[in-house]
Amino acid sequence: MLRRAPCALAAALLLAACAGGGEPRPLNVVLVLVDTLRADHLGAYGYPRPTSPALDAFARQAGLFTDARSQAGCTFPSVN
Repeated sequence: MLRRAPCALAAALLLAACAGGGEPRPLNVVLVLVDTLRADHLGAYGYPRPTSPALDAFARQAGLFTDARSQAGCTFPSVN
């Protein structure tokens, strides 16, 4: 019974998100995937040299994750 609780909760949240009349709003989601880029060398994360001006400009008006993790140290398992 306890194993079904997370699935039931996820289904209830999905139904609640989909319910609500009117036109659905488009999602504004951009996923940036870069191989072998260190966050500590990006201006958005405090690096003083201008190594990433376009990403820094985007990050100023977007959500920025400061505590994200990957499940693997190499790219292939992380994106599959």
